[in-house]
Amino acid sequence: MADLRSKMRDQSKSVWEGAKYTSIGLEFGLGIALGYWLGSQVDERYGFKPYGGMIGLILGFASGLRSLMKIAKIQEQQAQRELDQDSKEDA
Repeated sequence: MADLRSKMRDQSKSVWEGAKYTSIGLEFGLGIALGYWLGSQVDERYGFKPYGGMIGLILGFASGLRSLMKIAKIQEQQAQRELDQDSKEDA
């Protein structure tokens, strides 16, 4: 019974890891798509073609990168906390 539980726990952990990385990709892609869409709306309304779409695309890409950097920073902090806890337990 314990072996089955550990096996299921390992499988669910891998599923959640995959979901985490999928959400990172979606967040990055949606940032780019939303930036482009907003830029194209500015193009249509104010007649800035093609500059609004390009600027929106660049801003969306920058927004996506910013989100990725936040996530990377959080993961780095979590890894550092785990290392600190491991070193306290060893001492």
